[in-house]
Amino acid sequence: MNSIPAQTSPPVLPEATEIQALFNRIAPAYDQLNDWLSLGQHRVWKQMAVRWSDAQPGDCCLDLCCGSGDLARRLARGH
Repeated sequence: MNSIPAQTSPPVLPEATEIQALFNRIAPAYDQLNDWLSLGQHRVWKQMAVRWSDAQPGDCCLDLCCGSGDLARRLARGH
């Protein structure tokens, strides 16, 4: 006997403005929280990640979980 799956509604996604508002509330404290939780070690890890990436001027890099974007900025500067 074949059963027909019940129709489900697509998930309700937050509006872009809601996502931006959430980011704006979190971003100012994001790096400070990382400093506190990692005892500042996250800055060393990010610098090591940039060095290990061996990104060169003109390369494309993607920081998937960019948080406040500081790793992406380091990659863009090349250091």
